[in-house]
Amino acid sequence: MTSWIRLREDPGIKVSYSSFYRYVKKHLPEYFEHSTITVRREDPPLGEEAQIDYGYLGLWQDPVTGKKRRLWVFVMVLSNSRHMFARAVMRMDQQAWLENHIAGFDFLGGIPRRLLLDNLTAGVLKADLYDPKINRGYEDLANHYGVLIDPARAGKPKDKPRVERMVPYVRSSFWAGRAFTSFDDLNRELQNWCFKVAGLRIHGSTRQRPFEVFRALEQAALSPLPPEPYEIATWNKAKIGRDCYFHAGGGWYTAPYQY
Repeated sequence: MTSWIRLREDPGIKVSYSSFYRYVKKHLPEYFEHSTITVRREDPPLGEEAQIDYGYLGLWQDPVTGKKRRLWVFVMVLSNSRHMFARAVMRMDQQAWLENHIAGFDFLGGIPRRLLLDNLTAGVLKADLYDPKINRGYEDLANHYGVLIDPARAGKPKDKPRVERMVPYVRSSFWAGRAFTSFDDLNRELQNWCFKVAGLRIHGSTRQRPFEVFRALEQAALSPLPPEPYEIATWNKAKIGRDCYFHAGGGWYTAPYQY
């Protein structure tokens, strides 16, 4: 209890909501017993947080090849203004994960100070309440942009409520009943939808238009983009054969014999 009193009485301690939640859960578990009360989280400060989610979008038939493809959608929502970025993808590997972040930051024209996300293996190798292990490529991207990665608790979607319902919203408002001439056309239309439809709707919680709040207040609170663009790098562990050959990234390579 002494540590709880210190935390309560020291106004200089600044931690994220997720860190504070983990602290209370560990040291004061009685607060979580038999509780069914839902308390709405206060909005974080302007530019402080973005929440991220992935979800299945649907089947799309490529008009050029005639092939049907499964599509997913990456969504990034600024927690204060609720302005959102969405991007359709054909795969959910690490490179797509990093590309989505780069496109999202470019779309916003700046960087929030913290990213709240699920424990997808493209971003988080090992979920842990106190010390999650972040994918090396994702950590490198975060260092380049100066943003903190803050994974939500595994299986706890309420940790990121600002983005949790956005995938169904994209699916019903943007995707349903529409046709696109190409995959690039789909994503161009999706970004226009983020501005003109999702951005200009009256949000159910804030009762304001997300894009207008973003443009008037939150955009200026974001950290600036770095002068140099981020170059994607991925790391993989490879098993090297006796002949010094190893397989990685769809090809075969040789390693110096001493390794």
